[in-house]
Amino acid sequence: MPKRTDANQTEVVRALRQIGAEWIPTSGDPMIGFDGLVLWRSRVLICEVKDGSKPPSARKLTDNELKRQAQCESRGIPFLILTSPEQAVELIWSIGRN
Repeated sequence: MPKRTDANQTEVVRALRQIGAEWIPTSGDPMIGFDGLVLWRSRVLICEVKDGSKPPSARKLTDNELKRQAQCESRGIPFLILTSPEQAVELIWSIGRN
């Protein structure tokens, strides 16, 4: 069963592409546990998109997303949750400054 994407994913991806980031979607397989990879400068970032206009209870990570987040974080790999185009751009820019 393909994974549904959040309503704002298209706008988030568009905003990321406008600043020069590349988006590799992974949403087609819900077992992967995240929506896509962002290629930004010399980094690969694991990203999950959640609709920031929804209440927090409607933005909870699925079981697969929680497992992937824990797996990444246990190895020191950030698992980014993007909630709006503006937040996504700000977060990606901040990573590029480090």
